[in-house]
Amino acid sequence: MLNKTAQFIIITTTLGVILTTTKPAKAATFTALNEGTVANTFTECINDGIALQVGKNPINDQGWQYAVDSFNDGVDGFQVGGAGNGYEIYSLALKETKDSIVVVINGNIPLTGIDGTRADDANIGWGDLFFNFTDKDFTTANNQGDLFGVRFAESNDSLVPNLGLYSNVTAISTTDINSGFDSLEDYNIRVNDACQGAGCGPSLGDLAADTSYFDQSQSLNTMGSGEFLTDKGRENGSPRTLVGG
Repeated sequence: MLNKTAQFIIITTTLGVILTTTKPAKAATFTALNEGTVANTFTECINDGIALQVGKNPINDQGWQYAVDSFNDGVDGFQVGGAGNGYEIYSLALKETKDSIVVVINGNIPLTGIDGTRADDANIGWGDLFFNFTDKDFTTANNQGDLFGVRFAESNDSLVPNLGLYSNVTAISTTDINSGFDSLEDYNIRVNDACQGAGCGPSLGDLAADTSYFDQSQSLNTMGSGEFLTDKGRENGSPRTLVGG
């Protein structure tokens, strides 16, 4: 479920800050990762993405749960999937500890992004990481200010100023300045048109590529605004003992 030759980006968010910003009615019994909670991230160009839905897969002995994406749905120009595809995302692992939520993203994109691209700033990298702790779809939660977000990549085009955790975020698209897809639907069509053979096709980890959780006519991948909570915790590195096998 991991590609150990790829990049590992480790993000830690402070659970206590999330708990104190939830509705008081929930706070007394709130554990952040309730069943149905969704964490997701996309590239800045929507050339790949992944979502983890809490409760969809079992938790291992170390307390981790995984979403595994297709290893053949990253889009890099005319190349879809395949060895060396710079935009391929493989998996997302999530763990709740006593005071933190730890996320490990496994993919080919460096934390600093890929230079020499057709983006306006010549760099295409990661979008932001979103948490939806409600039972609403992404669009509804976004419109109602219920999303949390983490800006973890300093080189990305997020409109929030600092690295760190935000509440009451509004998600926007940066694909127009990153030579990307205008919508998830366009991305799915591109991958499906290029895919050959059994098991080949787009996916979003725990969610189907054409899921109604996301508005398929949109390409929301970064924060346009949000209320800054804390800058604690993100690092780039190896899996060490964090994720296990």
